[in-house]
Amino acid sequence: AVGRSGWVLLMPETKPAGQASAAEGTEFSVSSVVATLKILNRHSFFRRLTLVLTLGAVALAGKQIILHPYMMSYFGMQKETMAWLLPAAAPSLVLCFTVGMGKLVPVLGEVSVLQWSMLANVCLTLAVVESAQMWQVFVAYAILAGPGLMFVPLTSAIKSNLCTDAEQGRVQGVIAAVRQFATSFADVAFGALYSYSTDGGEHPQGARWALWVVVGLNASAAAVAWGLPQTYPPPPGYEAVVEKDGGAIELGSGHLGLNKE
Repeated sequence: AVGRSGWVLLMPETKPAGQASAAEGTEFSVSSVVATLKILNRHSFFRRLTLVLTLGAVALAGKQIILHPYMMSYFGMQKETMAWLLPAAAPSLVLCFTVGMGKLVPVLGEVSVLQWSMLANVCLTLAVVESAQMWQVFVAYAILAGPGLMFVPLTSAIKSNLCTDAEQGRVQGVIAAVRQFATSFADVAFGALYSYSTDGGEHPQGARWALWVVVGLNASAAAVAWGLPQTYPPPPGYEAVVEKDGGAIELGSGHLGLNKE
């Protein structure tokens, strides 16, 4: 073992793969973070899209924390009843994620559909907060769940179009980190908010006020999304092409395709 260690010290190239030093690992991590931040800071569109993703992720995680105990206390829902929300929303989800996106995106563009989806997401949360009876919650999910969640794949698609192939992995890692941060932050912040608004769980109906915070976060994300331009710049080394009716036309109609220069 001592002899093997000596060979590694004298001839670093003999060091087994995957056994990088701590300094090398730190240098690699720092350089990767800096390079990724440069990508996200490349232009205002990318920065705004990242903000939309962060606000939307925090709102979604917070909604998941608050919504279940709220519906159990306010409407008297049992877990078996809440499980029917997904089947109620399934037709809307399938329709919007297949036919809806397939027809709307080529006509309106990714950004426009993203904006309307964010608005529908606000309306969904608002409808749940304002519902007075259980059946109204089911109707809200049956109608608005699909349109209100279309922004999730659209955000990912636009993000991919803003990066080169070599940058996809780094940006995907940042997106995953943002989602993890949103979940962790929501666990702490909305957990404390739920405890405060319900007096430590003694008055669960007070969670309705916590849901208004979720509405505010969704509205903030939608407001930032509606500030996005209808077209976005291509990544370095690509030229922007708009596809419409089977042909390529000048940039400006909102549906961005990318051709390598």
